This record gives sequence, C-alpha cells and structure tokens, in this order.
Amino acid sequence: MSQRLFLKIVSDIEQHFVYFQERVDRSRKKSLAIIQKCTSAVEQLGTGNPPDNFDDYLCMAERTSRESLDHCCSAVIELYHDEYLRRSTSHDVSRLYEVHEQRHKMSGMLGSLDCTHFLWRNCPKALNGQYKISDHPYPTVLLEAIASQDF
Repeated sequence: MSQRLFLKIVSDIEQHFVYFQERVDRSRKKSLAIIQKCTSAVEQLGTGNPPDNFDDYLCMAERTSRESLDHCCSAVIELYHDEYLRRSTSHDVSRLYEVHEQRHKMSGMLGSLDCTHFLWRNCPKALNGQYKISDHPYPTVLLEAIASQDF
C-alpha cells in the first residue's frame, strides 16, 4: 500500500470515528496516536502476525492491538463499502478479464481461487533448493485451483 493511500485512509478514519481521535485519560496520559493504531491493524492483516508481536515495535499492548484491528476493519468497511465492497458490475468484470489476460497471458479468468503448498517428501536432492520458498523450510509443490466468472 502506498504511503499516500495509507495516510488518506488514516485521515478519513480519524475524522469519523471517536476511537481513533487522540484523547487524554483521567491520569492525564495521552492515548496512542491513530498512526500507531492503524499501522498495527495493517501489519496484522498484511503479515498475519498475532497482536502481541507489536509490543516493542509500536509500544502497544496485545489487547490494544487487537482492538485497533477490530475498530480499523469496521471503520474501513463503514467508510468505503459503497465504493469498494459492492458487487462487481459487468464493466468491472470485463476490465479485470483484460488486466489478467495482459499480465498472465490466460484469457477468461479473474484470478486464483486457492493456492495450497503440499510437502514434497520425495523431492530429489538436486531439485531441493528450487522447490523451497522463504516461508516453507521444506520443498513444496503448489496446487492452484482457478475458475472463470460463470463457473
């Protein structure tokens, strides 16, 4: 996600939702900045890491990180559902077909439905390194299911 887009989303959220507005509690302690809360939410969504991973990086407790994710997702859905979470129009689908065909040289497809890595137990040692990827310490074979819009 570009920095400009992220900051636009942060600004929109801050204007519309009290949870993200900076406050001071009874002990005169400031709440976390909106940028911290939104960064935590985006990091959790993007990496799949648990909320307690952000204690050191964002100085945020696990509970606050989890709440931030929940509130941020709800805010994005509420703010942008009319434009981005609507059902695809025929124009959208035809545009997606064109873009996918240009990029992947396969016509009539919107994209991949499922990708699953299976452990390849009998992988020849000579090919071992070719079938390892960064998030799997062992060689894998990829199974990918695809479908067209009318499927």
